[in-house]
Amino acid sequence: MNTKEKIAVMQAFDEGQEVEYRIIGIGPDDWLFCKSPEWNWDRYNYRIKPNRKLYLWRYQNALDNEWYITQRYTERFPPTIDANYFVRLPETMIEVD
Repeated sequence: MNTKEKIAVMQAFDEGQEVEYRIIGIGPDDWLFCKSPEWNWDRYNYRIKPNRKLYLWRYQNALDNEWYITQRYTERFPPTIDANYFVRLPETMIEVD
């Protein structure tokens, strides 16, 4: 991350946007909410909290081969559903903070 990108994150925090952090070297999905950042760029990565996109999913059930639509909005297809095929329904997308 260059200096301009770091400044942008710090300014966003100063303007009231939520910032997330993760320890450098930990996987890409391990971002945590940062209430009061230390701005220790050698130890942590920081970012402006992105808006999440949630979808309904259409899937073919592995047990009866029938097609269904999920009842909840999620970012990824729910791993608890045993499906032969699944498809994201883009027209159902909603953005949340």
